[in-house]
This record gives sequence, structure tokens and C-alpha cells, in this order.
Amino acid sequence: MTQVRDERLRNRNPELARYWCRHSGPRLMLRNAMSHLNRLLATSAISNRSVWVWVPKRVFPDAVLMVALRDDDATMALLHSRFHETWSLHVGASLEDRPRYTPTTCSQTFPFPEGLALNLKPSRKLDFRSRL
Repeated sequence: MTQVRDERLRNRNPELARYWCRHSGPRLMLRNAMSHLNRLLATSAISNRSVWVWVPKRVFPDAVLMVALRDDDATMALLHSRFHETWSLHVGASLEDRPRYTPTTCSQTFPFPEGLALNLKPSRKLDFRSRL
């Protein structure tokens, strides 16, 4: 905890120095995108298996938690399918000897079924929006 505080106090952003124990910013775009959802789909960015789970929307994701901004069971089935897992293990990156789920390689290149559009935000979070 003291390492985080010391690092934040050296930061040029006065908000980070003053509120050193908070997330680095409010991430208003992400919060607004999450506001209409009841729950989120999330997986760890670094793991031997890409296991997608339902997370309450009160849990605010950090940089190593990949989230899909959808709360429907069809998206859960697709992301948790063997096909998507195999795809992400094949095209994803790695950290040492552990697979890393990266949106640019795992999600942008994944052949989603017709009717789903993938819209990635610069914050590295996943955002699936229906074209229906």
C-alpha cells in the first residue's frame, strides 16, 4: 500500500496524488456503458483458461479484467464456448508461459455470428453491441 501511495504522490496529476487510494480515474465512458446492464461478463486477461463468469456491475474492472458489456446468456455461451477458447489460445499473446487474452487478437479477429458487432474501446475493455 505504501508503494502505491509513494508512486501516486510522484504523479503529475494532482487528482491521483490527492486521492491516491482510488482508481486512476472515473472512466465515465465505461460507467455510462455499464449503466443499463444488470451484470457483466468478465474473464482474467492472464490465465491458462479463458473462463467467463457473471460479475455484478458494482465490480469495476481494472486493466487485467476483460469485460464484455453484455448481460445476455447468448453472449455468455459464445464467449465460454470451446470454439472461442481454442481461438483465443491460438491467436492470443502470452506472458511468460501463461496465455494472455488480448482484445486486439482474440476479439477483433474472432468470427462472431451474424447479428453481433464488436466495438472495442481504447480502455481495452470489450463491448459487444447487437445490430438488431
